[in-house]
Amino acid sequence: MHYNSITNKSLLILLFNANGLKNHYLELQNVLYKKRIDIALITETHFTKYSTIHIPGYKLLKTNHPDGIAHGGVAILIKSSVLFEPLSNFCLDHLQSCAIIVKLNNIPITIAAIYSPPKHKLTINH
Repeated sequence: MHYNSITNKSLLILLFNANGLKNHYLELQNVLYKKRIDIALITETHFTKYSTIHIPGYKLLKTNHPDGIAHGGVAILIKSSVLFEPLSNFCLDHLQSCAIIVKLNNIPITIAAIYSPPKHKLTINH
């Protein structure tokens, strides 16, 4: 893994429940730029395999709901200057997850956006 110096001191992380990211990405973009957010963890993207957004200066990773319909789903927007390693995504009816590893002060940190639709009751076995 290769990481850059931007992650040697701190990371600014935002959690955003989009309830449909395509409808709110300009609002999100403004916050990312104004607050200088390094990583945004986004729930309820409501994306399908054909959906995407582009925010200049950021990379998008996403995990959609497995049924292919625009509901649920998660994403991570990472500032282009932050180096990371993507991890395997979870794409189940009861859980969607998108995760990365970054190094902070030379310590690998796992960061994930996770969504579990409220209609599912998760058990310890899940």
